[in-house]
Amino acid sequence: MERRATVDPMEVPPSTVTWAYAKMLAASVVAYFILRHFWGRYMLTSFSQLEGHGFVLSGLNHVWFIFAWALGLPLLATLVLRQRYVSNTPRAVQVIKGMWLSVNAGFFEEVLFRGLMFLNAMVMLVFLNWLTEWLVNGGLVKWLYVHWFVPLANWATFHALQPQLMDHRNWVFGVAIVSVTVAFRDEHKYLGFIGWVNSWFIGMVMFWLVFHYGLLTAIVAHAVYDAIIFTIRGLASKKEDAFVTAILRMLRV
Repeated sequence: MERRATVDPMEVPPSTVTWAYAKMLAASVVAYFILRHFWGRYMLTSFSQLEGHGFVLSGLNHVWFIFAWALGLPLLATLVLRQRYVSNTPRAVQVIKGMWLSVNAGFFEEVLFRGLMFLNAMVMLVFLNWLTEWLVNGGLVKWLYVHWFVPLANWATFHALQPQLMDHRNWVFGVAIVSVTVAFRDEHKYLGFIGWVNSWFIGMVMFWLVFHYGLLTAIVAHAVYDAIIFTIRGLASKKEDAFVTAILRMLRV
């Protein structure tokens, strides 16, 4: 999908969505192998370590609040406020297509952002920090993140990721988490300001899942989160209404 597209993803052909994700994945894989070959010592973990031990159901239980968030506001809009989303596509088709989009987003975005791009970022951030050492002793990138952005992210996430974020001996690990989550957030600018902020928090939750339960658990959680949004949207579709459209766009990541 286009980065800042305002086009409804349900109106984009499924093959186009998958192809766009596949191209991003291919580019990230190439970058990963190049960076791993020449500067792998700067990657403080490996893709196999991020994979964990497969899908862990209890991991979903620990992030129940994101599913409640995905379910609560759309239900409020559709059942209490009697708002409906407009579409000329049959409801069943919308739900099926929404499931496909959810699986794509769950798999590709987690492998990309919480996997390959996270590992690649460690190398790139060390390089960028080296380039800025003439500005600040120790590097401007390290100074900005370690003293400002990482502590702010740690506070905003209620210290849930403190062991990963605040390990100053391996500063680039926490900096990579924050920088990649910012990139993930910016990929969702088309959702509007609230959706932009929401995407940042969801991205941090997914990192927490990866570190505690593995990448596959995060993939499933992401797909389920999106599936809730798309299912409610599809089943409740009836007529055009800007209010419910804004809520659903805000929540989807």
